[in-house]
Amino acid sequence: MGKGKYLLVVFFYLICNLLRAQYTENDIYNYIDRYHGLAMEKMRTCGIPASITLAQGILESAAGTSDLAINANNHFGIKCHANWTGETYFKTDDALNECFRKYPQPEDSYNDHSNFLKSKRYESLFNLSPTDYVGWAEGLKACGYATNPKYPERLTTLIEKYRLTRYDSLALTLTDTSNQNGRTTPTPEILQDSNVIPGMPVRVSYPYSKRTVYSHNGSYFVIAQKGETYLDIAISVQQPLFRIRKYNDLLNRKYEPKEGEWVYIEKKADYSADYKQHTVTSDTETLREICQKYGCRMNSIMTLNQLERKSQLKKGQIIVLQSNKTKK
Repeated sequence: MGKGKYLLVVFFYLICNLLRAQYTENDIYNYIDRYHGLAMEKMRTCGIPASITLAQGILESAAGTSDLAINANNHFGIKCHANWTGETYFKTDDALNECFRKYPQPEDSYNDHSNFLKSKRYESLFNLSPTDYVGWAEGLKACGYATNPKYPERLTTLIEKYRLTRYDSLALTLTDTSNQNGRTTPTPEILQDSNVIPGMPVRVSYPYSKRTVYSHNGSYFVIAQKGETYLDIAISVQQPLFRIRKYNDLLNRKYEPKEGEWVYIEKKADYSADYKQHTVTSDTETLREICQKYGCRMNSIMTLNQLERKSQLKKGQIIVLQSNKTKK
C-alpha cells in the first residue's frame, strides 16, 4: 500500500471513530438502564465499585455505540495480548488494525474486565473502600490503566453527573440478609431482567408487613415471589386487592405477577423524578411496562404523550416521562 493510501485509510478510520464518539445523553441513560444490574453483580462478587465499572463502560464503549461494543461485545477496549485464545476483532486504534478481544455476549466482556482488574497490577485498588470512587478512579490511572491524564476526572464526572454511586449503595444493600418471613431477599440477578430501572430502590420500613418493602420514585413496592398472586401480595401488605390492581395499572384481571416482578403497594407518582424520557426498546414493549419500570402512573404518561391504553409502541419511539412542571 502506498504512503498516500495508507494515510487516507488511517484518516478514514479516525473520522469514523470520531463520529461514533459523539454519543448522546440518551445513549448514556439507556446504557445505565441496561447494564447497571451487571455492574452491581460484579461489585458483589469481585469488589469493584459498580459506579466505576459503569463509568468505564460508558467511557470505553461510547455508551455501547462504539464499533467494539457493537461488533465484538467488547465494552472496555481490552486488546488481545499473548494469552488470549478466544475470537478476535481488528480495528484501528493507536495503530492500524490492532487486535481486540471479541466476546459472545456483553456479559463476557464485563467478566473479563473484572478478571483484568483482579490481576496483581491492580491489587492496591482493593485496599480502598468500595464506595471510594474518587480513589478508584485515581488509582486506575496510577496503576497504568489509562495514559490520559484526565482519565480520573472523566470517570468521576460521569459518576457524579449520572449519580452512579446509587448502584454502589444498592449492591451493598442487597448483598445478603434474609427478611423476617424467612424468604431470602431477592438479589440483583433477579432484578436484572425487564424490571431493572434507572433509579435506586431503597429498602424502607413498612409497619404493615414483615416482607421486604422498597421505595422508588416516591412509591413503595415489593418483589413478587415465585407462584405468588396479587391476592397473596395484597394480604401480605394488608391492602385490598382492587387497590393493588389499580396501583399497578392492570388491564387484564387474569394476569398474575411473574417471579421478580415489581408490585407497587401504593399509588405511583405522576411522572419520573429522575428521567425525562424513555426510548422504546422493542415493538413488543408496552406502555404499562414502561410505567412500572419508572414508577409512574399510566394515565399521567398516556396524557403527557397523547397515547391510549392499548397504543402499539414502536422500537425507538420516545416516551416523555416528565412534564414541564415536574420538579427536579
